Amino acid sequence: MQPGIESTSPARLARYRRGGVRRLGMATAAIVLLVSMASLGYWGLGQLHHSGVLEPRLEEPWSVIDCLYMTVVTISTIGYTETLPVGAEQSLADFTEVRVYTMGVILLALLQVGYAVSSATAFLVEGDLMEFWHRRRALKDASRMRGHYIVCGGGVTGRVILRELAETHHDAVVIELDEGRADEVRERFEVPVLVGDATSDAMLEAAGIERAAGLAAALPNDRDNVFLIITARRHRASGLRIVSLASSEEVQDKLVAAGADGVVAASYIGGLRLASELFRPAVTSFLDIMLRGKDDAVRFAQIELGARWDGQTVGALQLLEKSGLPVLALQQPGAAGFEFNPPADTPLRTGTVIVTMGSAAKMDAARARLA
Repeated sequence: MQPGIESTSPARLARYRRGGVRRLGMATAAIVLLVSMASLGYWGLGQLHHSGVLEPRLEEPWSVIDCLYMTVVTISTIGYTETLPVGAEQSLADFTEVRVYTMGVILLALLQVGYAVSSATAFLVEGDLMEFWHRRRALKDASRMRGHYIVCGGGVTGRVILRELAETHHDAVVIELDEGRADEVRERFEVPVLVGDATSDAMLEAAGIERAAGLAAALPNDRDNVFLIITARRHRASGLRIVSLASSEEVQDKLVAAGADGVVAASYIGGLRLASELFRPAVTSFLDIMLRGKDDAVRFAQIELGARWDGQTVGALQLLEKSGLPVLALQQPGAAGFEFNPPADTPLRTGTVIVTMGSAAKMDAARARLA
């Protein structure tokens, strides 16, 4: 991970907002200061001309409101004539010091107004406001989610995970350190994307780890994934399924020891796929069509049965008749293995996991009925 890069947390968003507001505030304060000081300068010059220190002499000193009005008219470049009262027998053209001072005020005002306009443009046009809005919206969306999945890493593996989550109607939050990649993921998948270090406590809390159903550690570095798993498991000792990407089989045991429930080695999966292409190409073609189908894609899925099915049988589920889904296998609570093609009289218990295959829409309907 790159050190020194802050996460998209509520604290960072507050600092981010303060930074933009500070620039606008500084520009506004500078204009207010310029108006005040310029008005004070006119007032001081009026006092000097009234007392006779400077010539020509004024019968009455200029009031504060006259000086403020002169300053505003000058700075705003409205174009009115010089407004300070000098008497009927003379004009402000006779007051050389005042005219020189006015030229200085105009030049300072041009510089200051230019800075204020550029600051406002940078904040509103160059992406500051839009970026702040994206990050604030991501935090707000993540705070509303329950039972969602956190994908740490928006690279190639992370995007495959996101595509699968989207096609199976699961909510997801992405944590990505690189801002450019985060923008790409946000535009492509339309999910909340938090920009920052996924291994930080603040980032995981912002992603809703206390309410999440699972977390995928898909960072490019094994050491980062180990640290991420340890940090996540410290937040949720149980009830959160954590899976991790591994660069090789050698680090799988370390990732499991760190707290991962499942580890996938890219080299191992790639080897299995190549072997399948060698001697069972029809099976791999079937899986490709199933996984990459565009319209109502078919997926393998699991459904955990609710308490009302305790003591009943597989036949009582009527999964095929009512949902159009086959019962491919089941796993009883506490059992390590699966029972494939279970007969209709197989007893069920609360928490029995049914493995089936079908479209995402059918899965959602079946879960609503059986869970």
